[in-house]
Amino acid sequence: MIRDLKLADHEKVMRLLTKEPEINLFIIGDIENYGYHTDFQKVWGDFDENAEQIKAVLVKYGHNFNFYAAEKNFDVAGFARILASNEYKYLFGKKALIEVFDNIFHDNKIREYDFAKLDQLVEIKVTEKVQRLEDKDLDKMLAFYAKMPKLAIRDTEIVKKEFLDQHARAFYIEKDGQIVSMARTTAGNRFSAMMVGIGTLPEYQKQGFSEQCVYKLGENILKMGKSLCLFYDSPEAAQLYKKLGFVVIGKWLQFENTKTF
Repeated sequence: MIRDLKLADHEKVMRLLTKEPEINLFIIGDIENYGYHTDFQKVWGDFDENAEQIKAVLVKYGHNFNFYAAEKNFDVAGFARILASNEYKYLFGKKALIEVFDNIFHDNKIREYDFAKLDQLVEIKVTEKVQRLEDKDLDKMLAFYAKMPKLAIRDTEIVKKEFLDQHARAFYIEKDGQIVSMARTTAGNRFSAMMVGIGTLPEYQKQGFSEQCVYKLGENILKMGKSLCLFYDSPEAAQLYKKLGFVVIGKWLQFENTKTF
């Protein structure tokens, strides 16, 4: 049985999600930071026949949906109906779980990633001035990503809110009054944070700028007693992250709905 979840369900939800806290980083962060129902977030759960245990959880965050189940005995058709009725843009999650929806959503664009975790940072030489982003620099951050089509931020107000609410952080390198390289986090929670938006403007690439931003961000997150996670599908990126100490812990799958948007 699938129903909307609420605060009273929190203990049962966390019992499920903390079985794999890194894989569930987005879901845990979204729930801890914004609860079970806002104008941009909603949470559903699939209960067992006795309505005692939650078998699966689906979170809507804007047009992004994240899914998790401990096993594959969940109501696939029921969750598919929720996704279709809410006009999802992206569906993310552990590969073994998300791929079961492939038989229903035939027209999705599918990307597979390595999911990696950083617990111990490998030291590198930092030659640039790498700064932590402050709230006053949020528009400067958005201007940077506007120049990077592959890293474009769709929901700018939600991202700004994450920073203003202290649920995200970023480190960047600036040249001539503009940000030229950056790495940031999203979905920060008590266990970990997800690193996203890693990039450098084309004219400043091949100088180790992204590496230094990632290093300073990782250093900051680890000092908080948390893990830093990310997913990637580039061999070049794999070399960078392995060099800094990231270890692959699983496979991540993304479905993109190309019909609705």
